[in-house]
Amino acid sequence: MIEFTVRGAPQPRGSTRAFPFRRKDGGIGVHVTDTKAASLAPWMAAVREAARRAAKEKLLDGPLRVHIEFSFVRPKSVSPRKRPQHTVRPDLDKLVRAVLDACTGVVWRDDAQVVELCARKNYGATFACRATVAPEENDEQGTS
Repeated sequence: MIEFTVRGAPQPRGSTRAFPFRRKDGGIGVHVTDTKAASLAPWMAAVREAARRAAKEKLLDGPLRVHIEFSFVRPKSVSPRKRPQHTVRPDLDKLVRAVLDACTGVVWRDDAQVVELCARKNYGATFACRATVAPEENDEQGTS
């Protein structure tokens, strides 16, 4: 099992847009842009470094279970009664995508190996991301 924590405000993976263009040779190419590339780079570097320290340069193989928890500091203007859960941006799926992409090549070969994912965002004392990665246990009886 690999566990790591990243301190700092979690950053979401931005949306990507593709723009087709015609090449000089007449072929069609595609230029892909990421709307959050500049602000995301330091966050992904921090995730990679924390994951690298925890994984000790050993890539996990086979199916994996991943649990990720994102913590955000509650703004003073928002009372727990008014908003008990973190129901505002950033979107949970984009936060997860940033962490999974950062761990590719550091913890696992490909994020397609993740067969079970549990993710949560909540309010906490500090900004942080906690992740746990474990091999999927074999189920000899099988499930249907």
